Amino acid sequence: MKYYQAAIEGFEILHELFEGMCDHVFADELGDWMFTGDRKAHYTGYFEAASKSCSVDDFAGKAMSAIIDDSHQNCSLKMYSLVKSIATQEQMAMVEESVKEWGIKVA
Repeated sequence: MKYYQAAIEGFEILHELFEGMCDHVFADELGDWMFTGDRKAHYTGYFEAASKSCSVDDFAGKAMSAIIDDSHQNCSLKMYSLVKSIATQEQMAMVEESVKEWGIKVA
């Protein structure tokens, strides 16, 4: 369980750093292209850890954050499908409810 928490904390630190960089730039000089590696594999590990160690509400919040970001990028990573392949039925029910409530475009 502590390894899952470490993975989640590490991912969230990187996400905060990325968001912080983007807040100070007014052009496409910075972006997730600066982080090398397989983003889908990173998110897979993140959601697997979150699914096994977070509450249903917490998991849904993490999933929705990624799904919303992905929807702004034409669903290029297909986050909704990735979350669906990892989430428990209870977790996915909450995610689906949020997607429908907020009218988020998913692929």
